[in-house]
Amino acid sequence: AELFKWLYELSNGAQLKVLELGSADVNGACRSYVPPAWDYVGADLSPGTGVDIVLDDPYVYPFLDGAFDLVFSSSTLEHMDLFWLAFLEMLRVTRPDGGYVFLLAPSHMSDHGHLVPPDSWRFLRDAGGSFSRWAHRSGYTDLRLLQSFVSKA
Repeated sequence: AELFKWLYELSNGAQLKVLELGSADVNGACRSYVPPAWDYVGADLSPGTGVDIVLDDPYVYPFLDGAFDLVFSSSTLEHMDLFWLAFLEMLRVTRPDGGYVFLLAPSHMSDHGHLVPPDSWRFLRDAGGSFSRWAHRSGYTDLRLLQSFVSKA
């Protein structure tokens, strides 16, 4: 909820276009925190509550370059075999002149592959810098890491 409040204030209440990846309501949903005036699109690999678009490929999104002001993903990257490809696709569909990518990924969570398989990855304190370096190496040189942290378990 704090992310959306911050962006709402930063944008002076302007209507933003938002993409949530991994939007199925498995154990709570982010859609309810997005201001109603914003254009929200929820994408996931299977149909369900909170899903507007079912992706055919987790690493190729059916959107134009720079289509979104904000792309966010909460507790999704650990379920992707090739999360680094998904990250580059997130960058591709995010507006290059001031858009945001927000990733919430587990570091201390126990295995939960029985809920959403696979459950393959955990992200530690240096992950934000690694994502940033991967983006720069892949041609997204304007990317700027705002914050990276690991909460205490």
